[in-house]
Amino acid sequence: MESHRQFELPDKELVEQTFLPPDLVTVWAGSLGTLIGCGVPILDCFRALNEINDNPAFCWLNVSVHNAVRQGDGLAASMWKDSSVRGKIDPLLISMIDLGEVTGTLDQVLAEYAEQKMGNEKLSHSLSRSTELKWFTLRLSKCFDAGLPIVRSLQMAEQDPYLVRAHPEIAQIRTAVEGGDSLHEAMKGADTPVLDIDELYLKHVFAGEIGGVLDIIMQRLSEQCML
Repeated sequence: MESHRQFELPDKELVEQTFLPPDLVTVWAGSLGTLIGCGVPILDCFRALNEINDNPAFCWLNVSVHNAVRQGDGLAASMWKDSSVRGKIDPLLISMIDLGEVTGTLDQVLAEYAEQKMGNEKLSHSLSRSTELKWFTLRLSKCFDAGLPIVRSLQMAEQDPYLVRAHPEIAQIRTAVEGGDSLHEAMKGADTPVLDIDELYLKHVFAGEIGGVLDIIMQRLSEQCML
């Protein structure tokens, strides 16, 4: 598999000159935790996360850690070992990863770190603010679980009388998917004042797409939305 070969590192001099935004690291940690929690093998997680951003420092983080883990290093140990990574990453994240590896709760500590950085209040608010978003998420989750393709699932949501206020927004999303966009891209490009889809929700969907576990992600989102 592609994830089991060594990845090529970007130019180190360019990496040293590049700023690594903390929020990009937070997205990386949260997405990695989500994918691991869904059962995606860790090397495959790094392959998928390569698609998040082309920032050279981010690519170095992801690729260098992938290569070290591939050779048998632990995740935290590989991050401590590489000065180009260690100098750009919050030490708390590395310490939490070390704790997660020792206790077998890596997915949980990564999620906890991401939620703390993004703000637990923001997460709770974003997943509970829209009744239509709750039902839309549950609807998609059930359709995906039944094996329905994305376009057909969106068509069914468009016909749902409970989602009547959101029908124009869902139609925008469906049309974009039919035109070749991923679900994440379609949601991001749509005007959704009723569904109220925000960046945090989109990041979960994106993680599901790049990890090939969109059905599981939508199920988890629906469970969180219905709390």
